[in-house]
Amino acid sequence: MRFARRAHSELDAVHVPATCIDVELSEPLEDVHAPAHRSVHALVRMYGEPVGVVSARLVDGRCSASTLTALILDRLAPSIVRVAIRHSVEAPIDAMPLDAERLARPPVTRTAPLSGLTVVVCTRGRPERLQGCLDAI
Repeated sequence: MRFARRAHSELDAVHVPATCIDVELSEPLEDVHAPAHRSVHALVRMYGEPVGVVSARLVDGRCSASTLTALILDRLAPSIVRVAIRHSVEAPIDAMPLDAERLARPPVTRTAPLSGLTVVVCTRGRPERLQGCLDAI
């Protein structure tokens, strides 16, 4: 029986042995130096929230910060924007419109409890659905 090796677009640059790193986008990226390895796998986070994973080939055990940055932006830009928008939406809206500078700010840490919430349960004429509705809330 013969097995064909299938290339995976995300893993085309992966070579073993590999080193794994954690990249936090709110901090400056640094060059990767791993002389005993042939590739790097980077778990990319934004303010601690995972955004995605990228893999790159190491040349002479190195990958520059600029190469890693370009790879992250090329592969993960939509995910980075989603995380940035989610963090901005969760923050109090103090200015409009939402701009790139605001999207890049760290998330606001809430210290006060959230305000109350009112839920309207519309079951008039359908009392048999009330319990299911309350369970779902």
